[in-house]
Amino acid sequence: MSERKNIFCGSAGQAEIYMKIQKVYSRQYPNQLLHVIFNANDIIEKRQDLTPEDQWLQVSIIPLDAGKKISPHIHQERQEHIPKATITQESWFVVRGSIGICLYDLDKTAIHEVKLDQGGLLITFNGGHSMEALDEGAVVMETKNGPYTGRDFVHI
Repeated sequence: MSERKNIFCGSAGQAEIYMKIQKVYSRQYPNQLLHVIFNANDIIEKRQDLTPEDQWLQVSIIPLDAGKKISPHIHQERQEHIPKATITQESWFVVRGSIGICLYDLDKTAIHEVKLDQGGLLITFNGGHSMEALDEGAVVMETKNGPYTGRDFVHI
């Protein structure tokens, strides 16, 4: 576990760091993974799945050498019953600039903060988060599971 001085959310946070992937767990339910943080600028030698298989949002990092090809393919509709997602999971990828992020536990308390630069990635499965642009012109790409049915969040 790592302790850091926090400036984005004002409270000390803990995270587990494994293979350049930082995982933030709930303080209320210590086995529940809430957030994953990754820097795409780190040297990656082989595919890394950043999300557990049981989560709705699936994210992997795949390094490609020049000339590497992925054969054309189509993902087929799944035959097994897949239950509907009950929560929105999302990721923020920093395309340009830097952002400050505060991460929240299930009880809405701040548990961790991080500064992400270009190439930084946050994946949120549960809990909350906030973002602050640290550079003029910062750009973040957001992805989430769908379908989109309107706003489904409450402010902390």
